[in-house]
Amino acid sequence: FSCVVDCSCPLENGKRRPKYSIELPGFPVLGNGKSDNQNHAIIFSRGELIQAIDANQESYLESAILLPSVLAEFARYPGQEAGRSRPGIVGFREHIFSAVGSLGALAAEGEFVFGTVTQRMLAQILGCRMHYGHPDIMDKLQMMTQGGISKATRGLNLSEDIFAGMDLTLRGGEIKYTEYHHVGKGRDMGFMSILSFFGKLAAGTAEQSITRQSFRLGRGLSM
Repeated sequence: FSCVVDCSCPLENGKRRPKYSIELPGFPVLGNGKSDNQNHAIIFSRGELIQAIDANQESYLESAILLPSVLAEFARYPGQEAGRSRPGIVGFREHIFSAVGSLGALAAEGEFVFGTVTQRMLAQILGCRMHYGHPDIMDKLQMMTQGGISKATRGLNLSEDIFAGMDLTLRGGEIKYTEYHHVGKGRDMGFMSILSFFGKLAAGTAEQSITRQSFRLGRGLSM
């Protein structure tokens, strides 16, 4: 069963009784826990938009004030240019911080560059920004037609977030990147955690290169 449990659920024999439960066709854990949990949570969500934010992230008051503008990115207006599609993903930058000495600060600054300058180039110049997880807001209706917001095959989909953007691009969807809204992200970055994080990125990129999504993007799209 895929279940929703929160603090309002009554206790029965030391365990909380689920508020909602949906029977699944088989063993639910296909790959990594994060991607499985994200896809299972879609059926319990309300509304048209989803933000699957990480547990080590925070928002700021000044960014919360701009949230109506973020939601308006998905809206349609009278007089809007003909043929413009509704974005499937709207991405934002991150303020990444760490309090673990110079190593953590250096790694956080490197990731900050990827979340700002690099993604700005990918989105506005090359037109190939995908989905890199964290603060991005997604159109749930479009995500449901492509099998969810993450791919969950263990090993092959180690970098599970980017496949939402690749599948959306293959289906003709639009991905936007804006910088007026941002969220914070805390990283506990000692030497070993930095090493394991970059090891995950390297392994995920290698696995990503042998997927059908990469093959179809390489065959069907220009540079």
